[in-house]
Amino acid sequence: MTNLQKFWKALFILKSNVECTVTGDVTSQSDFNNNIAWNTGTDENDRAITDNKKLGWIEIYIYRNLVVGASVIGIGAGELLNFWSLIISNRISIYKVSSTSFAYPTMGEVNKKLVTNYIGPKFFNNPWIRFVVRLTQRFLP
Repeated sequence: MTNLQKFWKALFILKSNVECTVTGDVTSQSDFNNNIAWNTGTDENDRAITDNKKLGWIEIYIYRNLVVGASVIGIGAGELLNFWSLIISNRISIYKVSSTSFAYPTMGEVNKKLVTNYIGPKFFNNPWIRFVVRLTQRFLP
């Protein structure tokens, strides 16, 4: 999503009944430019579609595999931010978050989607892992 699309979406959201929540302190890190921001929208979540709460997104800021900040914009943003507040305050690695199970269908699945969008390319672009997967597919039926 481009910045212009985010702007228009945020402008539309501001006219509706939504929440905007932020947790963590991204600016306190010594090397702010190395923070990685990942975001995902709530428009593909099954619960959001069912409850007609498709407007919104979550953005997390990662520094050395730790989440240092999170922003949630959308209907019910306060409930989604509790999870990220727990992760930030206890300094839990993003890789440990990926093994968390979320109930289906809930808005919490957006958190899981966000983490898998971050970890997926790192995991499957590794040449060693790709070699092991090819070898396994070749010799196992």
